[in-house]
Amino acid sequence: MAAAHVALVRSALALVALVAVGCGPSKEEIAAVEATLAEAENAVPARERAFEAAMAARESVQPGTRACPAAPRARTPRPGSPEEKLQGQIAQMEAAHGAGTVGFTAVVRPGRPLESPHVARVRDRVASLRKELHERPTGGATRDVVSIKRRADELVSPSFWGTDLVVDVEREESAGAVDVSKRTFRAGAASGRAYMFDHAKGAIVCAGEFDASSSKRVEFAAPAGGGVLEAYGAARVDLDAQSIRAARDSLRAVR
Repeated sequence: MAAAHVALVRSALALVALVAVGCGPSKEEIAAVEATLAEAENAVPARERAFEAAMAARESVQPGTRACPAAPRARTPRPGSPEEKLQGQIAQMEAAHGAGTVGFTAVVRPGRPLESPHVARVRDRVASLRKELHERPTGGATRDVVSIKRRADELVSPSFWGTDLVVDVEREESAGAVDVSKRTFRAGAASGRAYMFDHAKGAIVCAGEFDASSSKRVEFAAPAGGGVLEAYGAARVDLDAQSIRAARDSLRAVR
């Protein structure tokens, strides 16, 4: 009897352990995250309306002569220096991912829809966090509801709603004539206007006019025996990056 009793105790302990591993967040924890996500969503319409109203009237905005306080100009690095390469890499990341160093960045062209990068970020993150909150983990993993709540809290923090940099490309000649074997391409050029929208003020606070051209040297990763598509993609991202950099540097406080 003693041996049978010990076996039963071990089985019960094992069962308790299995239940503990399989436990997910409580209903209260899930409800708290959902409330925060709903708060983030509810803030979007008013922010979006203010942004759209300001952008609809953006052509009437005139830059003054004072520096834009929200976008201090970076020191121009020495050509060929590591600092110049680093700034180029940062600009390329902005062009590719829309995460600007003076806020969030949107590059817009004629006929293309314009959405506030902050609004887009909130919508994407809310959808992603909600999926993570309710999706059943695999492989014995557990949902980290504390991490999900922390990331949700960031979306409702007043400091989240900073500035959007809008790079309004009015004229553009795309980079082209790529020759991978000769390692050459025809440089592109772009010009237009730049606007900085401050969500706290609900208005465009800085503006400018810019001209940009492709870098003299564009790096990209190419598969053996190919690379044409990759080269065109790199040249396109580079021109966007140079447009972002020129637009940022052109900003002046509005009159």
